[in-house]
Amino acid sequence: MGNEFGQPTSKLGITSIAATTPNIEKAEVEKLFRLLSEAQSQNEAPDILSRDTLNSCLKQMEKFTPSDSELFVQLFTLFDNDGHDNVDFKNFITGSSICLTSQSASEKLKWGLSVFDSSTDCSRGDVKKVLTAINHTAAFFGDPVLPTNEIDLLTIELFKEVPSVGGRISQDECVAYLLKHPLVQQFLAGQGVVKFGAADLQL
Repeated sequence: MGNEFGQPTSKLGITSIAATTPNIEKAEVEKLFRLLSEAQSQNEAPDILSRDTLNSCLKQMEKFTPSDSELFVQLFTLFDNDGHDNVDFKNFITGSSICLTSQSASEKLKWGLSVFDSSTDCSRGDVKKVLTAINHTAAFFGDPVLPTNEIDLLTIELFKEVPSVGGRISQDECVAYLLKHPLVQQFLAGQGVVKFGAADLQL
């Protein structure tokens, strides 16, 4: 499909494309998230984002250029697995926002976890969804990433090794563990083994 955007300088969704999108930074991403969240709260199915809602909110992003907005539209299509012009809201906003900003890996992970749960801790499901969304989006931009089974292994090991309460661990402990894990280090070093379109790369 030709999703090679050049050689990225680092990973965890910090692709080379981020360097060309100076208007897509933390403050703008948070504004887009607020706009989308407000629009979603009026929907019968708040977890499902429509293409029309995305386009409407993008028009309210004064700092976005047409090419900035187009990146979000392209990623919407990526996440629209069945072609019905609907995506999982949190998966989409996490994957697209994290991969288009130039924050540190730690900041990206914490922000992604907060999208799924605004509290200071997280569940195994939250962690898996965040890593999968990042992985899927980074692959689209040409980064070598991790196969789905390795993300499963990573989340299992995380909740075995980090003390949890009621099946939840603190976001800070989660992020600290992830950034030291060999699989994440492999991803950060650009040494993933899966490319966009591979059968073992799934949402």
